[in-house]
Amino acid sequence: MFFFGDSKPKLSLLLEIQSSLVRGTLALYEDGRLKEVLYSLDIDIPYIPHATSAYYVKTALRNLTEAIETALKHLHLISEARPELRIPKRPDDVHFVMSSPWIISQPRNVVVPFGRKTAITEDRIKKILDEERMKMDFGQKLKVETIEEKIFEVRLNGYAIGDWHGKESDSLEVSYALSAGSSDTIDKLRDIAIHSTGTRKVLFHSALILHYMRLRNLPLTPHSYALIYIHGEQTDVMIVERQLCSFFGSFPVGVNSVIRRITAAAHIDRRSAESLLALHIGEHIDKEHDKTTDALMATASLYWRDGLRKILGPTDPESRMPDNVFMASGTHDEFFTRSLLSFKSDCRLLPLPARAENAYAQAINNAPR
Repeated sequence: MFFFGDSKPKLSLLLEIQSSLVRGTLALYEDGRLKEVLYSLDIDIPYIPHATSAYYVKTALRNLTEAIETALKHLHLISEARPELRIPKRPDDVHFVMSSPWIISQPRNVVVPFGRKTAITEDRIKKILDEERMKMDFGQKLKVETIEEKIFEVRLNGYAIGDWHGKESDSLEVSYALSAGSSDTIDKLRDIAIHSTGTRKVLFHSALILHYMRLRNLPLTPHSYALIYIHGEQTDVMIVERQLCSFFGSFPVGVNSVIRRITAAAHIDRRSAESLLALHIGEHIDKEHDKTTDALMATASLYWRDGLRKILGPTDPESRMPDNVFMASGTHDEFFTRSLLSFKSDCRLLPLPARAENAYAQAINNAPR
């Protein structure tokens, strides 16, 4: 039997770590393209009031080990059931996809005047970024490790240049984003991945930047927009202006936070709170209880909007939000859509083009290695 194509299929294990869950995903690539997401599993990180960061790190690491082991068991089963896919026996690489509070991302722009014609090489840009990294202060007491640097645009003599390798210029401007996390946690994640999978190719990514990279490659994406990514205990926000990342921020209110706010105010359990929220959004509550529920939901919405307002700044935060907004929350999308429109009524909400694990798998395949 003969197979035609660039190479044999490649298998990646994607490990997404959010504020309240770990997700393990197996992605199969063929001829340089994503062929199929073979498997995905979510494992919750239970919320405990007043728990220390040590609890969340320990729980995330335990869940991560379980996610990897379960994914590899399913890999064996899928390979036996679908031999025509020629799935590798183990992952070729492992990609961690990180959200807050596990990482911090910052947009950066560095301008270097040379004073004379100077050849622009990868080594020269790397040296400049290394020097910039040494100057950065993430405001963290813990030792921090840079996990990712993504260059978005290179300008020579003020002009954006796609193929800049080897060209000469009097000045250089680089727009990029840098992501960093706790060195101790990153080391533990890397060790678990290597020990569990046998591969030593382990890479780390910002979830927001992967979404940005995916959107940047789509023809209808606006040049300026916001991306709001709401997960269990956090909301992450990125603002893009003229196709370049200009702002990253996050605040500690997510889907689970809002649900807990409703359960506390209404004195009900989580399941009842989620049902109440769904009934309210669907306008299925009788008039006798509607006013009480309206007030409850308005308070929960304000709780989320206050967090958004604080990270965008004290002076007219609504105007800082672009007109076009991509937003994803996984659950209770309509509640957060209404909340955002209460924050800025004239914004245009756009759907993200793929499920998170599919978007990450596609963006990772196009990312520089």
